[in-house]
Parts: sequence; C-alpha cells; structure tokens
Amino acid sequence: MKTLLSYGLLVLFVGVARGASFYGDGFVQLKVKDSPPSTFNTLHIRFRTSSQRGVLFLAAGQTHYLLLELSSGRLQAIIANATDLRKHSTPRTVHVQVTPVNDQPPVITANKVLRSTDSPCIAVHLNQVWVGSVTEITPEDLNSEDEDTAPEQLHYLTTQPSNGHLALKSAPTKPVMNFTQAHIDQGQLLFVHSGATAGGFNIQVNDGVNFAPRQIFSVTAHTLVLQMERSGPLKVYPGTSSLISKEVLNAATNDHEGSSNRTIVFSIVNPPKFGKLVTAQTDKSITEIHSFTQQMVDEGKVAYEQNVDSVGWAALDKFTFTVSSPPASLEDQTFDIDISYENAGPERNSLLLKNTGAVVTEGDKVIIDETMLDASNLLTKQPESRRNSYDVWYLVKSLPLHGVIIVGERNLTKEKPYFSQFILNKYGITYQHDNSETVQDRFVFDAFLNLKSKPAQRPEDDREVLEETFNVTVTPVNDQPPVLKIKAPSLKVVQGDTVALGPSNLNVEDLDNSPDEILYSVISRPTNGFLSLAGCLNVSVDTFSQALINNGEVFFVQDGSPASGVFYFSVTDGYHRPVYKLFNLEVLKIAISITNQTDLVLEQGQTSVVVNQSHLAAVTNGKNTTVQYIITVPPKYGRLLLDNEEVTIFNDDDLQGRRLRYQMISLVTSYDNFEFTAFTSEANLTDQMVNITVKPLIRYAEGVKFLNGIPVKLKADHLNVSELALVSATDPLFEILSPPRYGKILKTGNEKKGQPIKTFLFSELQQGKLVIELMANLTEVQEVHDSLGFVLKAGNLQPANGKFVFSIVPYDPALITMTTATSLYTSSTASPSQTIFINSSIISKSPSVQPSVLVTKAVPKFKGRNRWGSSNRSDSHATTIVKPTHIQEIVPVRNEPVRVESVPENSSTSNTMLIILPLIALLLVVIVIILALLLKRKQKKNKVRLVGSPESSPDQKQFQGHPERTAMVPLVTVTHLSPSNPGSPALIRLQTGNPAYGKSMTLGSFGDMDLEATQFCRTTNPTLQHNQYWCFRRLCCKGSPSPRPEYDVVCIGLSGAGKTSLISRLCSEGLDEIVPTAGFSIKAVAFPNAVLNVKELGGADNIKKYWSRYYQGSQGVVFVLDSTVSDEEMDACRSELHLALQHPQLCTLPFLILANHQDSPAARSVSEVR
Repeated sequence: MKTLLSYGLLVLFVGVARGASFYGDGFVQLKVKDSPPSTFNTLHIRFRTSSQRGVLFLAAGQTHYLLLELSSGRLQAIIANATDLRKHSTPRTVHVQVTPVNDQPPVITANKVLRSTDSPCIAVHLNQVWVGSVTEITPEDLNSEDEDTAPEQLHYLTTQPSNGHLALKSAPTKPVMNFTQAHIDQGQLLFVHSGATAGGFNIQVNDGVNFAPRQIFSVTAHTLVLQMERSGPLKVYPGTSSLISKEVLNAATNDHEGSSNRTIVFSIVNPPKFGKLVTAQTDKSITEIHSFTQQMVDEGKVAYEQNVDSVGWAALDKFTFTVSSPPASLEDQTFDIDISYENAGPERNSLLLKNTGAVVTEGDKVIIDETMLDASNLLTKQPESRRNSYDVWYLVKSLPLHGVIIVGERNLTKEKPYFSQFILNKYGITYQHDNSETVQDRFVFDAFLNLKSKPAQRPEDDREVLEETFNVTVTPVNDQPPVLKIKAPSLKVVQGDTVALGPSNLNVEDLDNSPDEILYSVISRPTNGFLSLAGCLNVSVDTFSQALINNGEVFFVQDGSPASGVFYFSVTDGYHRPVYKLFNLEVLKIAISITNQTDLVLEQGQTSVVVNQSHLAAVTNGKNTTVQYIITVPPKYGRLLLDNEEVTIFNDDDLQGRRLRYQMISLVTSYDNFEFTAFTSEANLTDQMVNITVKPLIRYAEGVKFLNGIPVKLKADHLNVSELALVSATDPLFEILSPPRYGKILKTGNEKKGQPIKTFLFSELQQGKLVIELMANLTEVQEVHDSLGFVLKAGNLQPANGKFVFSIVPYDPALITMTTATSLYTSSTASPSQTIFINSSIISKSPSVQPSVLVTKAVPKFKGRNRWGSSNRSDSHATTIVKPTHIQEIVPVRNEPVRVESVPENSSTSNTMLIILPLIALLLVVIVIILALLLKRKQKKNKVRLVGSPESSPDQKQFQGHPERTAMVPLVTVTHLSPSNPGSPALIRLQTGNPAYGKSMTLGSFGDMDLEATQFCRTTNPTLQHNQYWCFRRLCCKGSPSPRPEYDVVCIGLSGAGKTSLISRLCSEGLDEIVPTAGFSIKAVAFPNAVLNVKELGGADNIKKYWSRYYQGSQGVVFVLDSTVSDEEMDACRSELHLALQHPQLCTLPFLILANHQDSPAARSVSEVR
C-alpha cells in the first residue's frame, strides 16, 4: 500500500524476486493494466536495465522511480514487459490511498446567474415568486459546489431580505440568516414574500476555509391572477349522472410555468337543489363532495347526479362556489345546470324514458313492454295536478317492413295505428317477424298526450309530439345453405404469373352467414401451381374464406408450365352439407398484341411525319411490359429517323416521346410501307406492317348534290386546290382513276358535244370547261351516292390519291325556280364570234320564290387589255351565284353590264318547240317595246332599261341553270347595263376567273327606277330568234357608252386587317357572310370615272411568301392595317410594309396606307401609326 497526498509524488519501488531469471541489456516496459477511472486508463513506463552488470536482477535494492499524479484510488495490475525479448511478467497489484487537502474555494453553479458589469459580485435572480406567497428555493435557483467539501460543509451567510425573509420548512415564520447547501438540496429553504415586489439580499458561501465572492440574490414578485374561463351550463337528462368536464368548468391562473404543481380548489357554498355533486372512489363507490380541484375536473372525477322525482319535463338547477389558488382567490361563482328530457346527448338516441329496441329471432315474435318503450315522461309537461287526466298514446306512422305489430288480437294497420302506454304497461304489444332473411327492422311512431275523456287523436301542433324510431334486431337462423353464384368457376392466368381470385371467379352467397363464415377447402391441389394468401405468396394454402376472396387476398401462383390445370374444392357454412365443385385454371401464353396500327398520313407537300402511339402501339401480358420494334423490311421510298438518325429498332418510349419520324425521300409515289416485328424478352409478334399514304392538299365541297340526267358544270369550289397551286407554283393536274359509277366527266369546247376525259387541270375547273353527266336509276330511291377517284399531281410534289363524294337526286322541273343570270359580255381578238359568259342560277324547292325583275340593255364589244403580261391570253368561263328574290319583296335593282350568251343546243327538240318558241319571243319583244314607250313618257327619261330572267318550263328535257335552248333557235340571255357604268373587259376577265376566291362584282346602281314602272316588266327572259336581240338593242338602248379607264391595284396587309370587308363594302356587298381570303381574290370596284381591278392577297403566314408573284402589272398598292393591334403586331405591319416598299416592282408605285378600325377607342392616331 502506497499513500500520498492529493496531487503529490509517489515513489514506486520495483523489486525482483530471488532466483528469478534475468535478461540481457534492453528496455523493460511497465504497463498499467487497470487504473482508477478518475486518473488515466493506461500508463506505459519504459526504463533501461543495468548496464554495469549487463543484466537486471529482480531483487531487493534495485529501484527505479515512477512519478504519479493521483487524486484518489489505486494503481492495479502492473505488468513488466520486455518488448525486445517478447517477454512479460505476471500482473502485480499496487494500492494507492489519496489523502485530500482542502485547497479549493466553493463555486456557484446556479443556472440563473446574471453577471454585473459594474461590480465583481455575482447576482442570482429568483423569478418565480408571487406576491404574498411562500416559494421554495431549489438548486436551480441557488447552488454551490466544492470538490473537496461536502454540501453539509458549504455554509451560506446572508443579509436580511428587503421584501420578505428566508426560513426553513420546519419553521416558516422564523427568519434565518445562514443555511447550508444541503438545506437547498433537500428542499428545506423557503422565501416568504412580503412588502415590495422587487428586492433581494446579499449572500456569500464558504467551506470553512475558503470563501467565494459575495453575491446579490434579487427577488422579483409577481401578482398571481386567478380567473374563471368557463362556468356552465351543464345539460343533464333527468335521472342520470353527468360528468362536469373542463369544457363546462375551468379556472386558470397566469402561473404558466408552475401550472402543473399549482392547485386550484373549488369550494361549494350553496349545493344544487335537484341533485348533488359526487365523485367516484377507487372502489367504484359514489361519494358526495363539497369541494374539489381543477385537476379532478380535468380527470373526469366530478359529476352531477340528478334525482328524476324532483323535476318535471324540464328544470333549472345551480350551485355556488368559491375558487382559490393561494395567494389568489375568487368570490362566489354560479354554475348553471339545465335539466330536460330534450338533453338526450350523443349517448342517448331517445327523448323518452325508455326506447331500447327489441331483439327477436328470425321468424319468431317478441313482446314489447314498458321496459323497452316508455314515454310516460311526457306527463311531466303537464302540472302535477292535471297529470292524472292524460294518457300517453302512440301513433305508428311507418309500419315495420319485415313483420307486423299485434295489439291484443289485431294487427296494427294504417287505418288503426294507435296504442297507449297503458297497454304497454299491462299487456305489451307483440312484434312478429316474417321469417325473411333480414337482420334489422323498425317502425316509426309519434308519442303524445291525450285526454282520457277523449278518443286518441294526434295534436295538430307538432311541438306537442315526439317522433322516434323503435329498432328491432333480428337474430338470423341458419336455415339457408350456401349458394354458388358462379356456375363454372375459372381463372385465366398468364404463364408464370400470379393472379388474385375475385368474386367474379369464385363467389358463394349465404343469406344467413357473413363472408367470413363461408369457408373453402381445397380437396385436390392445382397441378400447375398453388394457392396462397397475400403477404405469404410463397406458402401454399388449402383453406380460405369468401371474405378473403372479396378482399382480393387469395392468389394463384402459376408455376410457369404451359399446361392448364384444375383444383377440386368444397365450400360450407359449417352447418349445412358442403358444396363440391371443380375450378378451372386456364393458362394463357405470353403474347404481344397490337392495339393501334393506323396509317401514317403525310399532307401533300410534306416530307416527314411524327410516328407516335396513335399510329403504332402494342401491349403484352407478360411481366416485361416494354415492347420493342425491329424493322424487318424498311420503307422503299423513305426512312425512319430517331432523333434525326436513321434507325431500324425502337421502343414504346420513343413512340410516346414523339422522337420517331418517317421521312419520305423519293417523291414519285403516294404510298409507302414498312414491315416490323414487335418483341419482348418473353414473346414476339412478326409480319406486321405500317402503311404510309399521302393525303391530297385539297378542299372538297360538302353535301354536293347533282341532278340526275342533267349535265352540270364542275366548279372550282367542288375540288379546290388553290392552296396546292400556291405551294407548288403550278397548275395542279387531276388524273381520273375511277370515273363516277353512274356517269362520266366531259370537257366542253367548240364541239357540239363534250368529250370524255381522263385528265384535267385545275385551271379548266376555274374556267368552267368540265361537265359531269350522270344517269342513275332512281325509280325506287330518292338519292344515290357516287364518287370520283383521282390522282392529284402538282409540280415536284408527291402525287396523292383523292375521292370526291357526291349525291345524285332526281330532277323535278315543278320544284325548280330560276334566278337572274348575272353575266358579262366580252369578245376575244382571236375569234370575234367567241362569247365569254358568266351564268349563275340557284335551284329552289320553294314555290314562292320567283325570278326577280331586271331591265336589259345591250352592251358594245370592247377589246381585251393585257392585265397579267400576256397579250394573247383568252378569257375563261366562271360562275357567279346570286340569291333568289321573293316576288312580294321590293328589291333594289342594280345596273349591270349586258352580256349576250349564245349556247348551241346539244340535243334535239320536238317540232312543237320550234313553233312555240319564236312566237313567244316575238310576243315578248312587242310587250317590251310598249312598256319602254310608256315608261319613257311617264318618267320623262332618255334611257330606260329592262331585263327579263329566264323561266324554266316543266317540259324541258335538260336543265343546267340556263333557259331552254335548241339548235335551231339560239337562246339569248340579256342583262342590264347602265350607260354611266358600261361593261369593262377587265371586269369581265376578273369575273370569269376562279370562283373559289369570291363572288364577281355587280357594278352600278338602278335604285332610282320607279316602282310603278317595274310592274309592267315581265318576269321571264324572252327566247329570241336569230338577230332579234339586235332589234331589241336598237329599241331600248340609245347608242353605246364610252368605256371608263381601268387600273390594276394590289391590296395587301396582315391577316384580319379588314381587306376583304373593305373591298366588299366598296362593291356594295353584304358583310354578313364574309369569309377571310385563304389565297387571293380578284374583284372589280367601279367608280364614276374609273374601274379598279383589285387583287386582294391573303395575309396568312403561309400566303405572304407568295405575294411577290402577284405584284407584276400592278399600278398601285393599297396597304391595310388594323390600328388597334398590339405593338408586336404593329411592328410586323411595319416590317411587311417596308418589304413591299423596297420590292423592285412596287418601289415606284403610289401607296395608299389605310388604318382600319378608327372608330375604336383603342385606335392609334396617324402620328402613332407613322
């Protein structure tokens, strides 16, 4: 044993036993195997053996010195170890005893320390002190520590506190001036507050030898506030006990930190009158109380017990109490209690004394008496002196659905639905179940008071009636066996898959048992898998319930074999005999199926299209759901690109991400295809094909109907390829693949009869040179469908197959009404006898529609003028549609140029017509001359013009929208022309152009004609014989007017600027049916001294790039812009205007910039537009 002072030096002698072995010169190491935890864990000491003798004898007298710094404990298990020789000694124990020395002062370790900035003293602050209270000082408030002094030896010296005194719990009224740390640790030190709220005292701690610095202990007292947060009311059902919870009674203080230790006491001053306050003891006995705490209320240990005999239907009760939580308190408080039978609460389903319902066995009966149904508490609504004059009666409003109520010996019915409480008390009523498979039943009743001296009658005031429901619970009887609802239980499972069994595969119903009670037992297991339950799919099961099947928790695990299998099972409810059945397991091979395989469609002019899942999609029933596609036969005229790289394999993700494209390289065909194989790691699908077709860039007319047996002209709006013409800059060609089934396409010319054709140009459609002649058998039908198949070609673009579908309807002359044919006359320099015409007609089935009255006058011929750079260009045919006019309406008549149309008749007519027609023509000429003279005298005008419109005859053999004509007598259609607005060759060429770009203009005005004069005008066009027309001209027209100058103007602007509306308004056309220009439109705008031939160019992005092709020959430019557009669109207008100003063919021409929509509040001014 070695003894040393704390932090002293220890000399350790290492001795060697006699006769011990020795070792040569080297280092020997002492290793501390176990040491005191307060010092160190391991100590290594190395020293060298004696060099004089060459060895180290482990003998007495040989010493080495070891210095240790120890405070206490012992040094254990020292081992001598010769590292170089790999030798070590046995462990030896060294005991060390430390004698302490008091050389350290106490240290304040309290948590609540505030260091002063102007004093070396330490200030300790005590916060949780209430005015007038006694507060315990804890180690958290004041604590000192000294390593060499026990708490009992740490003494505190204090001064007298300025706002109270210190005391021990053993004598709280006796002030103390000194105490120890042990008093604080044991909770014996108290601070008793009195006087000011703020104060304190000085304090110093010592260990008997050393003194700590002086400290200031400050104390701040707060006023404790006690308040009532909730005090009633409590709703009580008569005759019951109701808990008083903190939701109805709660008091609190502002002592939030010490609320768990603070006690709030309620003391009863005046107890309740109709009940008492009780609490439940540990032995579950009920004891009346006169005081309780807030903690008891929070724990639900305080209740109000009511005595039913002391109240009627409703009453009010209360008790007064005081609340205290020292040092705070509250004076008398009132707690209200509402006692009523209407306070049923969520735990009660009835306002009556008893309405418990009944339990009956299926098919049996039960007696309902006052223990189950009692409404005698309704009598408490009457004063006690009058209660004997009333009885409680019941009126059954809704009879039970699955049973009957028997009162006495009769069944309760709708006609006799009454019974009384007296019957319930003395005899009871009986409920008889109808033995149906039901578990619930009920009947609804009204309970009310009725005078004994009067028969039972429900009060009219609903406030005097209680409506409730009496529930009947039916205990089922297991008298029905389970029924298998699936005749052939089976399951389809993919090879190697796991599938859940559902009610659609296996379902048994039992009206007497729940699905949990219907049990299945597997008699013979499946041959190609096993049954398992959810959560244990690798464990085979042989028993399960219908509930597990309904919840999808029974699985069949297929073992991967291709063969189908079965298992044999039985099902029972545990009472009846089991039902045996065979369950089939059909194994489906893993396969791939195509869900979408539609043609890829390119629009004519396009060379690529995205391939997505709408064109190609496949699904598989295998586990690997990612389907890949490999091209087995690539496209012949194109290639497949994935992210712009040619590929031969792709997958579903590429299709879904729209990264795959087909690009057509060779533009010589309208069809292409490629073959592919769809595959996964489990299956494949070969020999699949995707077709690629080119859709023609064409707009078909919809709902077209052609008359049967009548040659009809094909119009450009029937097959409108104007956009294709713009894109390709060529005249599109139609090659007929399949002519109409019931007719043929003819091309008209100088010959008397049209010739069948196999090809035609779009320009020929525009010129009206094509006729469709149909002859179908419509004997038993009103309409047949036919079509024209063709190949559409345009320049270097792909050809495309198209089909024009139309209907053939029978021809009925009685239902046909002709309208005015608006025509223009011109002549060609190449052939003076050639007639260029514009003819229009509308077929109407309404007999009230009649031809309008027009005035006619001849027009001299004019030489054509070059508009588009070719002096040898001949004019073309066109058609203009004019709306029919009712005869009852007053229609303004327009002055229009006269056109003489002479069309040779292709078919023969009867001899009768050859005689009648000249006579009619002669008669009409006489009538017209007389009318002209009369009008001239009456109106005193120099020139009067009359126009007759052709009238159809029911005897006509053919109908093309023209008056009847024969080869012997040519038909002449005469239209009016104002002398001030003579015909224009340019206007004629414009109107005989493409009708798909808009209607031809009607020039001039004839609205000043006397209405009375129009009554003498005939409403039919005369059929004149040869040279009769010139006679008519000489009678009605006073010479030929001189032509007006014409100017070619181009009108441009962005889409929606109002170009079409502007030109339509200048042409006196209506604005209701204006359609934005899709390509270009050519119209003539007539002014008194000139005619403007306006070429309006569409403003769409796909049209603007073709504007420059129509600049040639222009003599002026009109640029239309919308002055209300946004700044971005206005910048786009400026850009287009600058491009036009810089174009070589327009830079020298006059420009008119028209800012539209100036009537809008948002319109820009002229300066802003500039």
